[in-house]
Amino acid sequence: IIFQSYFSKFVYEKIGGRITVANKIIYNGVPDFFAKEKSAIKKNTGSEFLIASRPDRVKRVNDMVRCFVNSRYSAHYRLVIANDVEVIPEMDHPSVTLAGRLTPVELRRRILQAKALLHLGWYDWCPNLVIESIVLGTPVICSGVGGTAELIKDSGIVVDCRDPEPDFLSPRTEVPRLRQHCFNQAIESFLEKSSKDFDFYRPEFLMSNVASKYQKFYIAVAEQNF
Repeated sequence: IIFQSYFSKFVYEKIGGRITVANKIIYNGVPDFFAKEKSAIKKNTGSEFLIASRPDRVKRVNDMVRCFVNSRYSAHYRLVIANDVEVIPEMDHPSVTLAGRLTPVELRRRILQAKALLHLGWYDWCPNLVIESIVLGTPVICSGVGGTAELIKDSGIVVDCRDPEPDFLSPRTEVPRLRQHCFNQAIESFLEKSSKDFDFYRPEFLMSNVASKYQKFYIAVAEQNF
């Protein structure tokens, strides 16, 4: 069994019990050319924060928008939403731009131009979007529950929103709201840092290295050397 993150393995074992077969954690990856594109635009000098999450309730897209509009940062920065989302009144704010669903090339351009990617959902497993942002050299601001926090290291900001751990055994779990003070803390912590504080040399996310890990694991299992 190959898991996308330690969080994925944790949830699997919580539901199904301790794993007794060969298993390994291998994070997702992006094409190697992503690493070359990040030099196209000077980083961390823009005025746009980017949300590009799917309109899933656990992603808390609407909460992030509301928190941005109700914060003092909306007077100095812009928020770009790069996906098809449910339109709420706060999106009519002059500092909010609805870019809609973008092509992969357009999305990479938006990520490159952004000051930071906002990914303050409740939890996630191993989001490709976050890995793309890191490899492209754009910091990620995320919450501390789930697999996303594992990916960040020195490539962004992880903020503890004091969200409860999700209960995957419950038939219906209410998604906790993103608190305004948590959002403010996340942005403030990010803005206190300079671009030199972040590290985007993350070869483990390049597809060539990810593929090599898969191959080595398969060979080890086939030869019963795991």
